[in-house]
Formats: sequence, structure tokens, C-alpha cells
Amino acid sequence: MSKLKNILFMGGQQAGNLALATLRAIGHRPDVIAYSQLDNATMLNVYDSIKGLSSYNYDLLVCVHGREIVPESILKKLKFGGINLHPCLSKYPGADPIGRYLADGGHTATVGAHYMTGEVDKGPVICEFNVETNGCKTREEVYEKLYPYSEICIKKGQSYMKKALEDILDIIYLDWTTGSPPNAGTIKAIECIVREQLREEVK
Repeated sequence: MSKLKNILFMGGQQAGNLALATLRAIGHRPDVIAYSQLDNATMLNVYDSIKGLSSYNYDLLVCVHGREIVPESILKKLKFGGINLHPCLSKYPGADPIGRYLADGGHTATVGAHYMTGEVDKGPVICEFNVETNGCKTREEVYEKLYPYSEICIKKGQSYMKKALEDILDIIYLDWTTGSPPNAGTIKAIECIVREQLREEVK
């Protein structure tokens, strides 16, 4: 398991449910801020708002389809801050990214992760992957293209993807504890391996 042991998860919808399942698959039992029914939150502590917690004694916040803006004051209380997973991160930060992507006639969406700051979706990007969405005309159709990537994380949770996710978390851990930036070569290597794995799995 990653050195980041005490994780707070914040999210909802199908993507949030899949991400929570992935965290559980690699050995974490996070406390959960849920914005919709999360089937994978059984046997976990579940809350309805991050602002109402009595304590913020967590190593890291992981956000997937969160519905609250997390203030800088709360992020600073978390040992290593937070990371957020966001569709179309670079081009469409903020609300309704897929709606804006469709309005612009997009054909290649992305799934990205970034460090959280006081500014919404403006923190340093950890990684971002392209997903072709040719023929998709609705939000639901685009998200259906994106969901298999989370599914792969779950299916590979005990083998390849387990190691990739642990490595990413360890990079974050080293980044914050040593004061050094993540090793770009290591991140690139993980990204290349993940891309190859996804290419094989979605054929």
C-alpha cells in the first residue's frame, strides 16, 4: 500500500463510485464525502459536506466529481493537500466541462488529475490522458467513453494498475515530504505504461 494511509474521498456519480472502488481495491478505507449514492461506500464513514467535519486529520483528499469548492484553509489542514480528477482538465476547468466540450464540437476528451489549490481546477497537473469520443453527442455518451478507464483501474487493482496507482501516490508523497518536484521521468514512464495498458484493454 502507498505511504499515504489516511485518505479522505470526496465525490459522486458513477465516476466517483468507480474511483472509490479503485481506492478500496488497493487497500484504502477512506472516509467519504458523498454527493450521490455510492455503492462502494459500504462499511465506511460517510458525510455530506467537507466543511462540516470535526477533524481534518487526513494525509490526502482525493476528489472525483465533487460538488464543493474546497477552501485553501481546509486544504492546508490536510497533511499532503488534495488531488482532483477532472474530465477535459486542461481545456475546460470548472463546471460542466463535458457540456462545454460538446458545444465546441470536441472529438478528443481527456481525463486528468491535478493538485488542488484555492483556485478551482488551477493546481499543477499530475497526468492527463486522451480519450477519443467520435460520434458522441450527449454528456452521457462522452462519460460512457471515459468510464472504462476507471473500470480498468478496478480490474487491474490487484496487479498492474495497483502498482501504477501506488507509484503515483508515492510520487505525491515524496513531492510533499522532500520539497522536491515529482520526477518528470518517472511520471512520464508511468503515463506511457498506462497508455499502453489502456490501449490493449479497450481494443
